[in-house]
Amino acid sequence: MSLIGGFMGRDGAGGQFAFGDDEFGAGFGCVANRVIGHGEARANRLVAAVGGCLADG
Repeated sequence: MSLIGGFMGRDGAGGQFAFGDDEFGAGFGCVANRVIGHGEARANRLVAAVGGCLADG
């Protein structure tokens, strides 16, 4: 687990991950229904989309 400023994130086996940011008051988690592996493109797109929404907010 890492904690930088008000940001905390955690990855897990099979591509599962979660993170939260106190500054934005937002949290996000992704749990796959199958083992997808580290660096899976779908997870990367989800994180980018969440980041874009927070930046636009």
